[in-house]
Amino acid sequence: MPLAALRAAGLKPRLLSPTQLGYVYQIPKLLEAAEASALFQELTSGGHAWKTETDAFGPQQRESFYCGDQRAIFSYVGLSLTPRSWPDGRMTSARHAVQTVAAAHGTQCTACLANHYAEGTGSIPWHHDEVRAHGPAKLVIALSLGGTRRMELRQRHAPSQPPLSLTLPEGSAVVMAGDAQEHWEHRLPLD
Repeated sequence: MPLAALRAAGLKPRLLSPTQLGYVYQIPKLLEAAEASALFQELTSGGHAWKTETDAFGPQQRESFYCGDQRAIFSYVGLSLTPRSWPDGRMTSARHAVQTVAAAHGTQCTACLANHYAEGTGSIPWHHDEVRAHGPAKLVIALSLGGTRRMELRQRHAPSQPPLSLTLPEGSAVVMAGDAQEHWEHRLPLD
């Protein structure tokens, strides 16, 4: 069971959904806040090819940077992203932390889509992620950097139920695995 393995690794996952609806859980401190802040500064201080992508709905409300293993091409909403090489520096330790979570699900961390939202801008509407390329674990890990952000989740087949509202402090992560994308939608509202 992934949560037991994560607890054994010293992490404190908090289950957010019944397991029959896929694994959705939060890890309050995947990275310590100071480490997360330093990684954010490193990623946003230049040297990385941040870009505003245009998908099937038009220009995205954020800049993104996609890196990963050579063959980890990521396609979603009319985009096909070829990864840049993994950057050196603090990204290496962040990848190691994410790999601990991936290993608990029997898979590996092969790529990272970093999204940068300028302060007071950028939101993502209700959606579920395309996970065909994510292997049998269908693993999505959202790591919060640069400050606290709110994320909401709601059941796809019961959208009238109140959503779960999560506060994501810097360094925290939300993990969605297994059949989670079939049962849940998520969004980042603009607060």
